[in-house]
Amino acid sequence: LSYGVSAEEKSVDYADVKTRYVGTTSTVGVGWPQIGTDFVPQTDVSTYSIYASDRLSLVDGRLQVNAGLRYDSLEYSPSFSSQFVDKSGSVNDISFSSPTWNLGASWNFTDHHSIWTQTGGGFRAPTVENLYFSPSTSIATQVSNNQSVDLWNTVSNPNLEAEESRNIEVGYRFETDRQLVGVSVFRNEYTNFIEYNTFVRNPTVAYKTCNTAGTTCTTFLGDEYDMYDNIGEVTVEGVEFEGSWLLTDDVSLRLAYSWNEGEEKDGTPLQSIVPASGVVGLAYKAPTGRWGVETNIVHSESKKASDATLADATNATEIPPDYFERYGGSFTTVDLLAHYQITSQLKLNAGVYNLFDKEYIRWQRIRFVNQGSAAGGARGGVSEDGIHRYTEPGRNFKVSVSYAF
Repeated sequence: LSYGVSAEEKSVDYADVKTRYVGTTSTVGVGWPQIGTDFVPQTDVSTYSIYASDRLSLVDGRLQVNAGLRYDSLEYSPSFSSQFVDKSGSVNDISFSSPTWNLGASWNFTDHHSIWTQTGGGFRAPTVENLYFSPSTSIATQVSNNQSVDLWNTVSNPNLEAEESRNIEVGYRFETDRQLVGVSVFRNEYTNFIEYNTFVRNPTVAYKTCNTAGTTCTTFLGDEYDMYDNIGEVTVEGVEFEGSWLLTDDVSLRLAYSWNEGEEKDGTPLQSIVPASGVVGLAYKAPTGRWGVETNIVHSESKKASDATLADATNATEIPPDYFERYGGSFTTVDLLAHYQITSQLKLNAGVYNLFDKEYIRWQRIRFVNQGSAAGGARGGVSEDGIHRYTEPGRNFKVSVSYAF
């Protein structure tokens, strides 16, 4: 039986540093860099939790049953400054709370083979970004009365609700002293799922915007804006595989693979689903146990174009066309890691990540980007080679020291 309470107080802040260069050189332009407006306000977040869980061993230890219960409460308190202005009036204090639970069991039907299942109810409060991302407005003229008005570009959603889920997972595992192979399938059903969507306010009202000289004007119906919203019911299904083998007393191999797909209730593909990915790792640990090296090969599949655009053309995300053509979405990287046990308590870790300096973009970073869209600038509208700002780091290095006591 385990139980406990936790409390956390944190402050979330954001800084946007903009830099412009002379032509295509690396020379910084006069007056740059500049600090841009904040995407989110400085927000104090208070989190409180209480939890308890228990594990029972039955049938001579072959049957394991576990159950848990948890209660979470979160409070968000944003504050305004000259760096964050909310002309929409949509940013407010807000709080969320909910109980969650889980129930599971595993059955070792032989010494090396077991099956297991678990189910539960989940809860995820919106993040600071979900709640308060970049409220912004623009000025237009209402055609009917020729009056200037503020149109919404992006707004926060004061009515945003926490996500809730019901999940079930079933798996099989084969395990010996030198081998482990496991596979599992899962299905998660969400309500109040949070996604970034496009909406229209006052759809029958005509507005117009004109260039600075007033010689060219564009007329349109409705105030179109972007906002995080609860899109309703969503189902996510997937398969996960894990494997590890001790090839010799000093050399081990590990494999892992994950694939999942999701869709909304009406069949629209869920854009936030990441492509399938896998990793192969080979490690050597010296007989003395003092040092070791490991290499990991990580591969991610591409995002299918059919799954990258929403079925509703009004809410479609305009993925830059060169994402699929030039990058293919898929990538493979190699990491090389090493560690050395200096003393029984002091350990040195070092790594070379993306060893072959692969240029790639993760779907999670690119999925919000609009091609050449001013409205998408807050999320990162791009043109020509601007898409390179979303690439992951090239070859990079990390060294750390850990001390255990």
